[in-house]
Amino acid sequence: MSKRILEAVDDSRLVENSKLYYHRGWRLLSATPVTGMRLDLVTNEVAGTLRFEGSPANTNCALRTLRRLLHKAEDWKLIRRAPKIKLVNEQARSLRLDETSERKLLEGAALCKWRSKTTLERFTQVLILARDTGLRNEQELYRMRIEDLCW
Repeated sequence: MSKRILEAVDDSRLVENSKLYYHRGWRLLSATPVTGMRLDLVTNEVAGTLRFEGSPANTNCALRTLRRLLHKAEDWKLIRRAPKIKLVNEQARSLRLDETSERKLLEGAALCKWRSKTTLERFTQVLILARDTGLRNEQELYRMRIEDLCW
């Protein structure tokens, strides 16, 4: 079934990012016991017990992929009716780094008397990156590595 659903995704008129999204979702799902289950036994309760590493966005990616798979199975007459898969709540952004906050942070950093000037320059670059991209601190910015950046 996985081969058939991924082929259907690849052959669809979805934009490339959506296709990648469903492939990522399938990769997450493939590590769960749901891949060995009969499609008619997959219910909302079963989907609710699935656990995935990372943020709720990962969980929702996998659940949306499962939901698409089940709807395709319904279209292909493999199951009678696809269950309604409920997604988990994702944490919304509650605070953005605005120009005033950025200025205050940079002024405070300048008063820290760091030993090297490059430390202040790096801190400035990190603040600019955070502000320009809208990254969340703990969940996204602090975990970022140089290989994650695509200039």
